[in-house]
Amino acid sequence: CWKVGIKRKYMRYRIKVKDIVEVLKCNAICATLFFTTLNTFVFSMLSLIGINAEYSTEVVALFSYGILFLMGLYSVFYLKPYMLIIPLFMLIMYFSSFIFFTQNRPFLLGNEILLGFLGLGLPAFLSSVTLDNIDKLEKYLHKYCITVVFIQTFLSIASHLSMPWCDRSNYMEISYQLLVPIIYFLLLEKGTVIDKFCLIAGIIIVIIDGARGPLVGIILCIGYRIISRFSKEKIALSMFLGMLGIIILIANYQTIFTWILNTANHFGFKGNLIRHIEWGDVFSPSGRDELFSLAVTVINKFMFTGSGMAGDRYWLNALGYGKTGAYTHNIFGELLIDYGIILGTILILFLCIMIYLCFIKRESMYLKIFKILFFSLGFSRLLLSSSYIIEVGFYVMMAMMIRGIKFRYIGEKNEEHINNYTLVLSDK
Repeated sequence: CWKVGIKRKYMRYRIKVKDIVEVLKCNAICATLFFTTLNTFVFSMLSLIGINAEYSTEVVALFSYGILFLMGLYSVFYLKPYMLIIPLFMLIMYFSSFIFFTQNRPFLLGNEILLGFLGLGLPAFLSSVTLDNIDKLEKYLHKYCITVVFIQTFLSIASHLSMPWCDRSNYMEISYQLLVPIIYFLLLEKGTVIDKFCLIAGIIIVIIDGARGPLVGIILCIGYRIISRFSKEKIALSMFLGMLGIIILIANYQTIFTWILNTANHFGFKGNLIRHIEWGDVFSPSGRDELFSLAVTVINKFMFTGSGMAGDRYWLNALGYGKTGAYTHNIFGELLIDYGIILGTILILFLCIMIYLCFIKRESMYLKIFKILFFSLGFSRLLLSSSYIIEVGFYVMMAMMIRGIKFRYIGEKNEEHINNYTLVLSDK
């Protein structure tokens, strides 16, 4: 009897420890995804009350980055074979590029990749892919999304009131982070009044303060929601109506832009999108035409061998791209430059097939979070900006994709109950 009692106490202790670890993982993942917003808020609040905010970034980073890194190390001991595919491939590419492509070493050892890939990307993947209570991550993500929208709304109002303590200099990163709650609430089947307010407020802030890129994710998500509501017989009609709507918008875009500009001038809004409307270059590639032209040159130069991980950074600089942000700004182009036509094409096809599998079956909570990140930081953003090597959202998305496909296609019966947790599914 005493052995049974000890065993029960030990099991209760393990469950409590595991629950604490799951909470830490969820908070670390969410805090890292929204790091810039949280850091900007802390910096602004400290400046408002007159406290030196010089080390505020380090404090916020210690909470999010530090805990995420520790949780990543802890997760190594709970990995299953199928979870190792992506981290092993990334590590092999990193070290082989370091050995065989010596010109890439300054970038591979730079703070951006060391922190973004080894310090955050891999730990984010490991922490996410080993999460058992995925419903808990969704609940924390919901809370963080509401918090981020309220923070962004507060800072946006303060910025337009010209408050000296309000820092909105990093509008690009902030607007992309705001895209996560917008997509979350767009995909929500039944939301509260607060959820609907956050959706509307988020879209307004992106329009008046944000970059143009997040609008692509919003449009893609809205298109997906419209098409997914139709049966197969009506998909053709919905796509026709969608294309007709796009044609009408293109034909009247000058009238629409003029109305937006007049409204913005009336209220004194001067966000990035508003400036581009005023300058008449909303659809300009912002220097990316030169960037993509040089990228094609690099792809042709290293067609079969590739230039190695981070090779795009070296060669775009070497070919004379004189602006900041000398990287491909497109995940497909980056894969082709780094790994060549053959391996790069295989990776692109693999990614597209996995994404397709995630969309054609009924949802699990894994795939719900996958879709949120797909339309925001994990994939949509990578079509126009950032890099898969350093984008934390990409690694979390890939983790959700791996677990979601494993759950739905391979081990559904075996994974319905994991370590005393019951997964909450939202079936269509």
